[in-house]
Amino acid sequence: MMKPSANINGVILSGGKSSRMGQTKAWIILGEKTMLEHVVDAMKQVTNEIFISANEKEFEKTGYKVIYDEVKGAGPLGGICSVLNQTQAQKLLVLSCDVPFISVEFLRYLIQNSKPGFNTVPVYMGKLEPLIAIYDKSNLQVMADCLNKGIYKLQDILKKCKTQLLLVPHDKYSFHIFDNINTPFDLSKVEQKAS
Repeated sequence: MMKPSANINGVILSGGKSSRMGQTKAWIILGEKTMLEHVVDAMKQVTNEIFISANEKEFEKTGYKVIYDEVKGAGPLGGICSVLNQTQAQKLLVLSCDVPFISVEFLRYLIQNSKPGFNTVPVYMGKLEPLIAIYDKSNLQVMADCLNKGIYKLQDILKKCKTQLLLVPHDKYSFHIFDNINTPFDLSKVEQKAS
């Protein structure tokens, strides 16, 4: 079993408004656990320390350090930059709170294939997955400059950074690990599969 690396910390992005879901996605129960707990369970096996990026004090009850966005309304970029500013680790594994099927095996693959000095973003069947990715502290200044200029779209920002696109073999990893649950319909489909 791969031990967590002292040089990689993790952040779970939980600051979204969840307007399509109508409730905070992190607290939705899926099986026996919340979606947040599913993501934490995978992340804690591969990172040294876990942070929660959120804008609600309710997340403090998780026992993990909550880091609030330094720039409000900037979406995931605001959370990623805020945590990179406060973490000592060189690399930051970023996961959104709504990917409960993420696998430890895939996270190990991502970490093991991440080059020093580069953000590492998986590409699965032609689609970039910037919210299941690794961000390197050496890119923080470029990202912070974008943040200050009001450029918040991660795909645009990644083009300005040193970014490694990691092609994920679709014959090795199921597309379900990238499933995110954004709407009540998405949730009902997942619950039907589980029952």
